[in-house]
Amino acid sequence: MRILEMAYELLVISVGVLLYGLSMIPGYLLIQWGHGLGLPWVVFTYPTAFYLFIITLILLAGTVKRLCLPPLKPGTYKFNKDKHVFTWFLSRTITEYVLMPFNRVIFTNDLLRYTCLRLFGVKLDYSSGISSSFISDLELLSFGKNCMIGGWAILYGHIEPEPGTVILAPISIGDNTLIGARANITCGSSIGNNTIIGFGVVMGVNCKIGNRCNVGYITHMGHQILIEDDVKVGKYCNLGNGVKIRTGIKLPDYSMVPDFTTIATQDLAETFRSVRISEIQGPGMATQHPPRRPQVFIRSGSSSSSNT
Repeated sequence: MRILEMAYELLVISVGVLLYGLSMIPGYLLIQWGHGLGLPWVVFTYPTAFYLFIITLILLAGTVKRLCLPPLKPGTYKFNKDKHVFTWFLSRTITEYVLMPFNRVIFTNDLLRYTCLRLFGVKLDYSSGISSSFISDLELLSFGKNCMIGGWAILYGHIEPEPGTVILAPISIGDNTLIGARANITCGSSIGNNTIIGFGVVMGVNCKIGNRCNVGYITHMGHQILIEDDVKVGKYCNLGNGVKIRTGIKLPDYSMVPDFTTIATQDLAETFRSVRISEIQGPGMATQHPPRRPQVFIRSGSSSSSNT
């Protein structure tokens, strides 16, 4: 087993040497031609050669992926048994050779970013803006029109639920949808049109969010959550696994919803709001006697509560 791992690592290095070496040829020829011209023209050939190297690398790596590797297929795979895992590893390796060292150059130019992502398999419209390079399994990503993906947002089409197992599943983002900075969208999730996912939101596996929804910042969502159309989820909420929120519900800030709960009415949604101790005490009491643990939450609407 160790020999196979070493052979794979040598293959990865060989692929990198081949991709980088071939991509440097046009820039090298340009610099040689510039030296023949002399000053001041030779000075401009060096930065031009760098961008020529980036463009050649994108085109070469994207062509290799399309011609030599089969597309990624959703499913559950075992590392030691399924050959598709090897395809997934090589696909990620080729992508990372381009995106990891040169993401700041590629993602600051709309044309380079669009060409790179489309060539690597992303379903993307030119009107959409992808500000984050923390995306993986590009063949499994789909973006509609006028999408905006904030900086440092994470979109991965795979998850490893246990050692030796990997799950591949697509991620779909609808038209006119905003994914806030540092949000985390996991495999199998889909988000509808005209929806806003706030800063730092974490979504579990196989979550479905409808159209015209708004999820407040720093909200944590478990796995297999269903949020229907026109739903507003407040900030700092915590939704358990399997939660369902029906159309038009407005979930208050700081709501804590247990696993497998279905919220079908607004009155029921209000009962899940939790408040901080400082809110119960009021501004004056909070100033005179600040609580020792300000992060403790108490369910609103309960008949009794204990101060800890």
